[in-house]
Amino acid sequence: MKELNWNIFELKFNGKQQAAFERMAYGLFCSRFNKENGIFAYKNQVGIETEPIDVNGRWVGFQAKYLEPSVSFSSRKQKFINSLEKTVGKNPNLHEIYFYVNKPFSESKIKGQKKPKYQIEIEEKAKDLEVKINWQVPSQIEMQLSNSKNIEITREFFPELIEKEVKSSYQRKVQSIKENTKDFNQCKFDYSKQLEIARTAQIQLEIEKLKFEFSNDWKKSIKLLDKLFVYSEYRNETIAWSILDFLHQTVSNHARTNFPTDVALNIHSLIITYYPSSHGEKEVELRKENGEQCIHTGFNLAYDAFIYTNNYRIAQFGLNIWKYIYRESKRSMSTELQELSDLVMDQYKELEETLLRPERDDLEYARELVRIFKEDLESYSLSFPVMSEKLFGVAKKYNLDSWQ
Repeated sequence: MKELNWNIFELKFNGKQQAAFERMAYGLFCSRFNKENGIFAYKNQVGIETEPIDVNGRWVGFQAKYLEPSVSFSSRKQKFINSLEKTVGKNPNLHEIYFYVNKPFSESKIKGQKKPKYQIEIEEKAKDLEVKINWQVPSQIEMQLSNSKNIEITREFFPELIEKEVKSSYQRKVQSIKENTKDFNQCKFDYSKQLEIARTAQIQLEIEKLKFEFSNDWKKSIKLLDKLFVYSEYRNETIAWSILDFLHQTVSNHARTNFPTDVALNIHSLIITYYPSSHGEKEVELRKENGEQCIHTGFNLAYDAFIYTNNYRIAQFGLNIWKYIYRESKRSMSTELQELSDLVMDQYKELEETLLRPERDDLEYARELVRIFKEDLESYSLSFPVMSEKLFGVAKKYNLDSWQ
């Protein structure tokens, strides 16, 4: 089971996080109670997201509350309470409500007490209203999204977490060797090595097929890019090279054709997923080459967005890729990999010089954005840096789903 990356969720559904979180919660709620045909809901339903359902004689509903990174649970306590009152007012026979939230509770600092004050007060209000709250916090959502029956929900909202459903024959055969062979360790090593080589070759062939399917039909190509997350469970630097080379040489070179912002988000997510795909002294040379490909991909996105399409959202993803590689380079113990941070600075210098064009009077905001991201390189967070209200407005014009 892998941890959910809410930063990627925030970027992917920028401006639409609440609606996306509601859709995800709806899918998980239907899955939990086997509602394959969905649940009836009114437009702008008050309180709960759909009509309650009958579960063994009890009426059960759900609600989804997405809290943005800067918002605390305690500051939204009254909204939860108001929502409960509205819910019960409209649904007096409701017995239980599932509350899906994207943040965990902070444990109380009071000795001998687990629940924080705001949680206690929300639950006390629910008790007064004679309705039970069943909290669905990130640790529970992670487990539900790891369930193979929810793979389509995972694919839509957290494609980087997709894992293959079928267990590899390797696991079964190794278990058999372990139980029946004294030379298990040697057999395990030999078989594992052979399996990895064969599996890597097979995955490379599958990636090559996907390359041939790539086109300017962006609806299809976005789904095609989503498929690349499937291989993350078996990733190594060789598989990463095939994917990162595809992103660099093929996908990012379409940025000047004004491709959708969603494509840049997918490129960004894939790079974070596949770089690095090894650690320590293993495959350092190839890991460095993969890092260089990521940096050049970031340049393609930023350069084309500034010079050709004026899509500052895509430029932000390109510059954020640079920050990610810069951060990984600084964390590395390898002298070779630390050179990647120098390459990032060289690329910044090249981009800055490129934007000094006397014949262009429309690059002022581009230069400002580059300066802001460059000054933010040393901060650990991968969130986009704070920018002026005017610059934020320019970038916001190109929200995700721009191809629809």
